[in-house]
Amino acid sequence: MKINSYDVLCIRKLYQIDEKFPDFFYKPKFASPQYSDSFVSWLLEKSEKDPMFFENAKAKIKKEFYE
Repeated sequence: MKINSYDVLCIRKLYQIDEKFPDFFYKPKFASPQYSDSFVSWLLEKSEKDPMFFENAKAKIKKEFYE
């Protein structure tokens, strides 16, 4: 499965990763966020349990923020 930056953004917004899980990433002052191995493991675990994890997250974000 391929995921892109929009998939990760949707997960970050939906699960409030920035606020609730600061150990999942580091945001340098002048660069893109750097994600931790624990975040990648969490994403893999979630997607293995629910193959539609990313698709469902995108649909929820679209409904919440764009409709």
